Amino acid sequence: MLRRLLPALAIACAAVLVAAPAGAGEADDQQIAEDVSLTLDDFPDDWEAEPSSDLGEPSGIDECEALDDATATALEVAAYEETPLFVDPDDPSGETTVEGAVFVFPKAKAAKRYFRPYADDAARECFQAVGDATVEGYPESEVGTSDLRVSAGDAAVGYRLEIEGTNDAGVTDSVVLDLIVVRQGRAVVNLGGQGPEEPPDLDELIDTVLERLDDEL
Repeated sequence: MLRRLLPALAIACAAVLVAAPAGAGEADDQQIAEDVSLTLDDFPDDWEAEPSSDLGEPSGIDECEALDDATATALEVAAYEETPLFVDPDDPSGETTVEGAVFVFPKAKAAKRYFRPYADDAARECFQAVGDATVEGYPESEVGTSDLRVSAGDAAVGYRLEIEGTNDAGVTDSVVLDLIVVRQGRAVVNLGGQGPEEPPDLDELIDTVLERLDDEL
């Protein structure tokens, strides 16, 4: 089945860093990232939280090199907080999930540099390549990437990845994933949601994080 696509895409999108802050200023930024990040309280009462996958490794996909490089650079300078994997238990397939991270950079210039590859056409090519890799082994498949209209923060981009694969038994699986990346000041919010037919609405969740950032930065 086309399950847990979100972690695969997040790897390509560099959603997690694995460095601890060293100085006092970075320690403050780490606290900001933790304070503004989404928690289970931000979701409906019946949602559940599971441990996130280890997403610190490079994607290994040529089309995602620019995003991988952005991660490697951010690894040296940014504080971060990764969310758990939030899961909707009403979906028996387990495919309706939300996951993301908040990065706080020392200066807005560094946040802009990290955000830039996501706004480039190469990002869409990266997501398409991730989708193509997901359906390897399916005799019949269809993968499509499109832009999302996002109006939030100082700069924002969004993409939708739609994947459908039919296996040897003639059973068709599908998954749709939205990824939104928003820069606000010297912080960047990455948020992804997926579902078998339609992803969860990410707009309100993004607004929640940005409102918290307004109070902290």
